[in-house]
Amino acid sequence: MLKDRLDHIQQQIEELMIKIKNLVKDDPILTQNVKLLTSIPGIGEASALSLLTELPDLSLFKCAKQLAAFAGLNPSIRTSGLSVKGKEAISKTGSKELRKIFFFPAMSIMNRSSSIKPFIERLKAKGKKGKVIVVAVMRKLLHSVFGVLKSQTTFKNYA
Repeated sequence: MLKDRLDHIQQQIEELMIKIKNLVKDDPILTQNVKLLTSIPGIGEASALSLLTELPDLSLFKCAKQLAAFAGLNPSIRTSGLSVKGKEAISKTGSKELRKIFFFPAMSIMNRSSSIKPFIERLKAKGKKGKVIVVAVMRKLLHSVFGVLKSQTTFKNYA
């Protein structure tokens, strides 16, 4: 029974993806935005569609830093008065779903992209650990998404 239920759920997911793709085909703005997002290394069609469902209207944000804060990918510094400095971490106050969407594209780009390797190497040289580097790449991807969608131009390169 469980196997049949799982097969049924998988079939429903596939049918929904077909409907979503048809909706995107019928809307020229969505088609253009998917094309722009997939020009960013690491972001495929599924990630692009997920991003378009979770991103708010980008005209609400003046810069990519504000979008990063919305997504909860901004640094949070923990201090207690003047004497104790806590460990820095991401704030996690924003959209949990956006952070989830950016995780796998960040992992993908870290493993294959040569254009972001210098950035990763700089972070490693500063003594940053693996999770910190992944979050930094997620934030860099978010900045790229903001730039591509805001300017309506395809992705150039990480510099």
